[in-house]
Amino acid sequence: GGGGVDLQASNEELLTRAQEAAAQNQVELAQELYLRALRRDPSLVDAMAGLAMLLHSTRCDLLQAEALYQHALRVEPRHVPSLSNYGLLLRDKYGDDEGGEVFFKRALDVDPNHPDTLCNYALLLTNVKKDHKSAADMFQLALKGDPWHVRSLCGFGMLQQNVANNYTAARSLYSRALQTNPAHVPSTINLAVLYRDKLNEPRAAESLILHALKLDPENPWLRANSASFCSNDSP
Repeated sequence: GGGGVDLQASNEELLTRAQEAAAQNQVELAQELYLRALRRDPSLVDAMAGLAMLLHSTRCDLLQAEALYQHALRVEPRHVPSLSNYGLLLRDKYGDDEGGEVFFKRALDVDPNHPDTLCNYALLLTNVKKDHKSAADMFQLALKGDPWHVRSLCGFGMLQQNVANNYTAARSLYSRALQTNPAHVPSTINLAVLYRDKLNEPRAAESLILHALKLDPENPWLRANSASFCSNDSP
């Protein structure tokens, strides 16, 4: 149904619905579902990690996210999503790339094919270490495990666009990401930039930026850059 929360739902169902809500940018609903699961079972590490990722990715509350990741790892030290996302938080919050890498490696020791971790590590290799070959291998391994992994499609698209200058491959990767999740703002923005700057399709770029603004009106990049996409000759 709508935004309500079914009291009879199992924790498994609550977590699935929370993940779906988070993917669609329904932050309050996702938060409510994760908290409901945690009230039932305070040791549910998947709910802790999910809520932490939500607070982290929306930049709502990085301190609370950090506390949740740490708590999840005390309960289950080999919990791969918590290891991986805590590594991401160390990079985002403290600029601690080395600390991030330590946690990505710990996560891959437990599960060498975990798509989120491979994607997180590949982004570190791309942006910090400039090891584009290893990054491409990691993105491809992530997509072998999950061909529709949105963040890997987006990250690999950026590598194709900005490093390999393979604009056809980049467009195809972003399009697959948006086929999987039409609400994925980074893929929407990247495809818009590609259309405007490399493929000479300003109209397509503009409509993507307007779509991204509807999805995430507070996005800092959009607030700074969206005007430059909007044509002056539209009626």
